[in-house]
Amino acid sequence: MKKSIKKPYNVWCETLKANVWVFYGFSRAEYTKSVSKYFNIDTVLAESTIGKMEVFSSGREEIICVWTENKDISVLAHEIIHAMTFLLDSKGVPISYDNDEILCYYVEWMLDKVLTNEKKKRGRGK
Repeated sequence: MKKSIKKPYNVWCETLKANVWVFYGFSRAEYTKSVSKYFNIDTVLAESTIGKMEVFSSGREEIICVWTENKDISVLAHEIIHAMTFLLDSKGVPISYDNDEILCYYVEWMLDKVLTNEKKKRGRGK
């Protein structure tokens, strides 16, 4: 029987009009296979990497991917900060000490979305 490819969790951010695809707890092989299947994109991860935020262009939109090898919340938060900083910057909102509260709110919001999804998955026995 052919093993199915894990599906990433998609977070739509209405205010920034952007999708962030979260690969939380995916092995390197699962991540690269999933990115290839869902987005037709090849990616390579450094051996020492345990998390990464990548941005790919599909021609009509940017595909933002957040990957963590283990279900480590600190690594997830680290990569979400990269994603949110990228998104805010791409929308013309530079981040500095004087206005970093917006970044904090978006990181908190996205972490809550991902962790709530994880709780739901555990409740379904996945």
